[in-house]
Amino acid sequence: MRKYINFILLTVLILATLSCRKEPAHQGDSTFNEQLKQSMKTIRMIESFESQLNGNYKSGQLVEIDSAVWYAEAMQNLAYAHPEIAFNDFVRTKTPYTLTIDQYQMVTMVDFDAMYDEMDADLLAELELIPSEEKNLRFADVRLDSIVSSTAYISVVRAYGFKFIYGWYNPFDEDDDWLWGTLGQDDFNNPPLGKCDATMQGVSDGSDELERRLNNPVIEFEQPFRFVPTSIGDPIDFHGLDVFFDRLYAGWEYPENNCLTNDTLTYYLEESHKILHDLSEGVRPEGKHLYDVHIIDDLVYLPNNQGQYYHLYSATYGILTLVPIID
Repeated sequence: MRKYINFILLTVLILATLSCRKEPAHQGDSTFNEQLKQSMKTIRMIESFESQLNGNYKSGQLVEIDSAVWYAEAMQNLAYAHPEIAFNDFVRTKTPYTLTIDQYQMVTMVDFDAMYDEMDADLLAELELIPSEEKNLRFADVRLDSIVSSTAYISVVRAYGFKFIYGWYNPFDEDDDWLWGTLGQDDFNNPPLGKCDATMQGVSDGSDELERRLNNPVIEFEQPFRFVPTSIGDPIDFHGLDVFFDRLYAGWEYPENNCLTNDTLTYYLEESHKILHDLSEGVRPEGKHLYDVHIIDDLVYLPNNQGQYYHLYSATYGILTLVPIID
């Protein structure tokens, strides 16, 4: 019974802390109106740039490299991203690109157009490789990694979701006792260890179950808008080894196959949510919204052969841009 009471409390907390994402339900609300105003301004900027890109005279036009990066990110997200859809599984990719720049760090529109066509083709090819009919881009994070001489080195981190799920944070049921995580799952594609009773091996583990829920919060979209990531910042990494001690999974001398009960996982879900969304006690930047969180299973090695297994969170935030859905 306590687990269900905790889940009800968690639901109330989620609705309270995420109320800003349900503001579209109140058309007269000043916050929503300002948000919509800024969103439409952003959309017009993107559409104006695309119009120039598709024009007959782009060969003589230049754009600053920082602006090129911003527009590439905005255009990919506006065209493809659906972070509002709940997914069961996730995958990330990182793809490099280059642009030639002049002495003033300007890029020709022709070169930008060629790079963006390549980005589009790569995105569609990556989607095609995901073994599911239900799949979408969650966000594309375009970054200027470095400039060497006349070459700008750019990378795009894309997060995809597949296998749709619907509705609320799913509660951890009575039999949801999972092994904490799987070392090497990210780096070596090791299969998830499964549940504590040796079932669900190769399907999921404790950190995967937390990640799936945290990427699918309790939100009902009551207006004809979709949410598009813009101005994505660097991922924010955090864990329970220091600042968030006792709030996230971490512990000395835990066995590699440590079992987390459903009550324990519910506690980590509650604390993770507060850390991700609460401005006063978490990591969320002012004015930004969570688009994706990835949990990595890791181990700190010590000279005395002891170690500490822990969950490393990597959260991606961005500006919330509203795009009207036209039937």
